[in-house]
Amino acid sequence: MKKKNILFILLIIFGIPFLFLALLVGGAIWLFTSVFPPPPPPPLAPVLAVTSQPVPTRVEAVKSGYNIDTLNFVDFTDHLSLDKNTSMHVSYFWEKAKGHNVKWTGQVVDVKGGRSKAEISVLNNKKPSHNGINIILISYNPDQAAALKKGEDITFSGEVYNYKGRAGNPIIVYLKNVEILH
Repeated sequence: MKKKNILFILLIIFGIPFLFLALLVGGAIWLFTSVFPPPPPPPLAPVLAVTSQPVPTRVEAVKSGYNIDTLNFVDFTDHLSLDKNTSMHVSYFWEKAKGHNVKWTGQVVDVKGGRSKAEISVLNNKKPSHNGINIILISYNPDQAAALKKGEDITFSGEVYNYKGRAGNPIIVYLKNVEILH
């Protein structure tokens, strides 16, 4: 006999019973799952009673006792110092502080800018500085900024919008929408 005929005969002898067995097992599984469906999921755990006390937000979790609007530059940067506080305190303080208006003093180091805005570099000599600077002011009044003299002591107010500082390094605070009050 030829090889093809032998393979065909073996397939019929052994293949048909295996196919029948597979159909039989598959049908039995289908029949079993339709007669005995899986159990429903367990009920959800009961909801605990809600207390009448509101849960404090992350910002409220920072120790109170200070008003950001009235903090002087030294106290403000002390709250941002990783040398004096935990990273969690610094993070929470920053969430509360950004966007607040502050009023500080310092000495003009440099003024750069163009027609629509000016960047004023300022030194508050009560805190360490980076290259002689620890406050950067963004003013949208370039005429007023151009009138400033290097070394002049100024009083200014503005909105806190950024800071840079790492452990062991001086902190630089950035203010925008600044007004020079002298």
